[in-house]
Amino acid sequence: MAWRLICDRGQQVWKYLKNENSTSIDFDKENSNSADKVYRAYAIQQNYKPLDIDESQYETLKILIFNEEFSVSAVKSVLNTINYYSSLQVEDGHWPGDYGGPMFLLPGAIITAHVTKFYFTEEQKYQMIRYLFNHQLDDGGWGTHIENKSTMFGTVLNYISLRLLGIHFDDQRIQNAYSFIQREGGAMYA
Repeated sequence: MAWRLICDRGQQVWKYLKNENSTSIDFDKENSNSADKVYRAYAIQQNYKPLDIDESQYETLKILIFNEEFSVSAVKSVLNTINYYSSLQVEDGHWPGDYGGPMFLLPGAIITAHVTKFYFTEEQKYQMIRYLFNHQLDDGGWGTHIENKSTMFGTVLNYISLRLLGIHFDDQRIQNAYSFIQREGGAMYA
């Protein structure tokens, strides 16, 4: 069982493949989507090749590329950066990335799915639940964005989403969110 990033014409989708064995990639499994760790680890493992340039070639490259006087270490840094980001670029030319920040996009999809009777797979629900709980703040709430302090709007949306995904009220994290909502005056203030 493994998740794979499928990229096609600029669209990127994580697809769950039941019959594929996962490869061992070292990343923080508790928050694997934060900073695109899953994708970056996979892409670097598959695509990264150290630069094969000897010391004498840097002087030539410095003149050819920059036509300026830069130190060899500056040229090495630029070339290593280009090499690193090239290993993350997919075949169609774009760089996949998590648009993680707004904490109101996923709840919109979850609520829409509920209203339209679209059913997520258990694997999809598991990842959504994990993502939402990974971004819950110490006071029990969620911000409108992941950098934000808890807001009523962010907390109510994510609370409802988790309940729709099947998290029961007796879950302590849900109770913490409910307490935040009550403490701040109730959902009418969202």
